[in-house]
Parts: sequence; C-alpha cells; structure tokens
Amino acid sequence: MPALDVFKGSAFSVQEMTKAINIIPTQYGLINQLGLFKERGVTTTSVAVERKNGTLNILSATERGGPGTQNVSGTREMIQLAIPNFTHNDQILADSVQNVRKFDTESDLESVQDVVNDKLAEMKAKHEITLEYMRCGALQGLVKDGDGTVLCNLFDSFGVTQKSFDFKTSTATTAIPTVLRNVKRYLEQNLKGEVMSNVLCLCSGNFFEALVNHDSLKEAYNAYQGRTPYRDDMRQDFVFNGIRFIEYEAFASNSKGQSLRFIPDNQAIFIPQGTINTFETVFAPADYIETVNTKGVAYYAKQQILDFDRGVAVQTQSNPLTICKRPDLLVKATLS
Repeated sequence: MPALDVFKGSAFSVQEMTKAINIIPTQYGLINQLGLFKERGVTTTSVAVERKNGTLNILSATERGGPGTQNVSGTREMIQLAIPNFTHNDQILADSVQNVRKFDTESDLESVQDVVNDKLAEMKAKHEITLEYMRCGALQGLVKDGDGTVLCNLFDSFGVTQKSFDFKTSTATTAIPTVLRNVKRYLEQNLKGEVMSNVLCLCSGNFFEALVNHDSLKEAYNAYQGRTPYRDDMRQDFVFNGIRFIEYEAFASNSKGQSLRFIPDNQAIFIPQGTINTFETVFAPADYIETVNTKGVAYYAKQQILDFDRGVAVQTQSNPLTICKRPDLLVKATLS
C-alpha cells in the first residue's frame, strides 16, 4: 500500500490525531509544573467571567425565635473575554516516509505513524511554550502573544490598578523583611473570600540576587543554605517569612527570532498559592466542522493530503485563555 493511502484511514481522522497529540506528555513549563492554573473546556469562543466578592461578616447574637440577621452578599460582575486562537501548520512530504530506515535497525522501515507522532510532538512543544508564556503574562496581568499583541489586559478588564512594591535594595537601611510582610498583609487583606496556602514570588535573576545579598536578608539566606552553601542551588527553593522565592529566568524566541523574556529584568511577581478559583485556563473548541459546539480540549490536530499526493499537510491548533479572576492579587515588585 502506498504510504499516503494510510492517511485515508480512520487512524488519521481529526478525532484520532487529536487524541494522539493530547496523549504526548507535556514537558515544558515551571508554571505548568506548579499547578497554579485549573483547566477546563468550554463550547464557545469567548467566556463570561462572573466575579463575586464574598463578604464575610461577624454575626451578632439574636434571640431564639426572633428574626435573624440579614445576609449581605457580595456584588457580582460579568466580564466577557475573547478566547484567542493559535493555529500552526507543517507538512510531511512523501520523501520523508519513503525508504526511511528506523534508527539502529537494518531493514525495518520507519512507520508513517512514527513520522506523524514525531511531527505532532514537535508542533505541540511550540503550543506548550506559548501557553507557558501566556500564563506568565496572566500572572502579571497582561496576556500577550509572541508578536507582543496584547490579548487581554486583566487590570483594564476588571477595572483594577495593580499594586506595586519597591524593594530599595540599593539602600543598606531598607528593611526587606518588613517590605515582605507588607506584601503578605496586602494579599491577605484582598483575598475577599478566597484562600491561600502561602505566597509565591517568581523573580528575575538580578532581582533574586539583589534580594538575597541585601544586608537585612543575607544572614537568613546563608542559614537557609545550611552546611553546603556551595553544593546546592537554592534559587528554586528559598523560603523566607512564609514566602517561597523562585528565580525564573525563562526566555523563548518568537517567529521573528526575537527573544522574549518572561519576567522583565529587575522585577518579580508575588502571587497567592493554593487558591480555589483564582487562576484558570479555559480551552475553546477548534474551528473545524467536527468540533463545532463541542467542549474544547487543550490541543487539536488535523491532516490533509497535498495536491498530486506529494505529501500531507499537518495542522495543530490550540485555543487557550489564561486568566486571573482576581488581578488585585497580582503584586508587582521592582528594584529602585
């Protein structure tokens, strides 16, 4: 059977190829590994976020059988957000499956399925790093694509002004522990019905260095490293005052070859960890006939035979929206 005839079988339908690309293990992303964002699929190309600020009251005592106190509910906001589309195209030419021998074998020909799986894994990796970049943007309140286009400004959408703290590490008399406690107090005061287990700080490299080398923090950092300060790298796991600090020096290139920095120099972000419903990624369905009005999944894949049977065009697609429903909990830190 000619190799390209294989693609006409059910194994290469949208359903089966989509299953295949979603089975490929996710390998990229610290933010993904931290599990900050809950994921769910939706059947629409936009999502309405309902935000309700729960109000907790200390109840007054009432007489038995008498009227109770009146419940005060939080105010509701409905915010409509569009879900962006990311479509990626490639192709598998006939020559790529013709007379190709499997590595370390003498006669076995590499199967068409192996070629497709390799191509899907390569294309999925680009969607993964895009999702990581968008999630990092959501943690800073500004979701962008690879070209720098702003897909969603969470502060504008929710009518919130971002809170910022200046860490004056160039001044020896600055009490960094006090500033950190003020950051925690701000987050605690603005949870408004949410919960958190601890505070996470993602730092640029120079922010982390300025922080741990400041006179008010240096001794604590050295003590945290223990007896082997030169053996263990503590940039991924330094905890002070209940705040976990992680140096996140992440870069990626866009289609123009430009290097994109996930967290700007001299900056850091403080966010609550262990929340119930603050960070979310929603996936819309692909714009294929087969997926109309179905619940979206993370990744889609589809193929089409090229003209004159010269090969197969492969398309992958992802439609994610990464959001923080409480952007007032996104704290920016800078170095003066």
